[in-house]
Amino acid sequence: MFFRRMLLFLACATVALPALLPTPALHAQERLTDKDIEHIMKNLHDDSKDFREAFDASIRKSSIRNTGQEKNARYLAEQFESQVDDMYKHFKGSKKADAYVGPVVQTAAQLDQLVYQLNLDSKTTLAWEKSRSELHQVATSYNTPEPYLQSTPALASTVDTQTCAASIGAVAAQKLVDRCLKVSTATHPPCNVQNSCAMMRDEIRRSCNLLGEDDAPGFCREYR
Repeated sequence: MFFRRMLLFLACATVALPALLPTPALHAQERLTDKDIEHIMKNLHDDSKDFREAFDASIRKSSIRNTGQEKNARYLAEQFESQVDDMYKHFKGSKKADAYVGPVVQTAAQLDQLVYQLNLDSKTTLAWEKSRSELHQVATSYNTPEPYLQSTPALASTVDTQTCAASIGAVAAQKLVDRCLKVSTATHPPCNVQNSCAMMRDEIRRSCNLLGEDDAPGFCREYR
């Protein structure tokens, strides 16, 4: 009888033990998959082009127009777009981008200073925040530090660098997210409480305009 009880105890312990131990599969689910990263890089690839076009137009009206600084700034935006393109293409073929992420982040750090120090228009700033948010996800996946996330007081005063939740509170931020998700047509909409409120409001405004007055929800009137 004692022997049978011991066998039963050992059998139950063997079944229960794996449930008590941490499993690699659970941790793996928290990380971005190759498919996720490729999707984010694709969005960054597309958005970096939109940013460069907005940046070029804004720089022509900035305090450094018709100077050597303007030429250097425009070259920097072109370099960022080209580096992102190379990173995305390489990852598509090899599922690796270790050698590419660092240089992209370094160029982004230089652009980040220009965007905020020159007080460029909201279209350019929002386009940059969108690209920077996507690059942040890539950089985090590769454990690459991002110096531009350490905003100085001078830079912080020129633009809302806080998350929307930190700026207006979790409840109000979530309301903005819900509105954003209802109208956004972007394949990777910036409707997230961790993004800036300005980015989400711009996405709502853009999407509402695309929908038109007849098809747009009533709240769109607040953003026209």
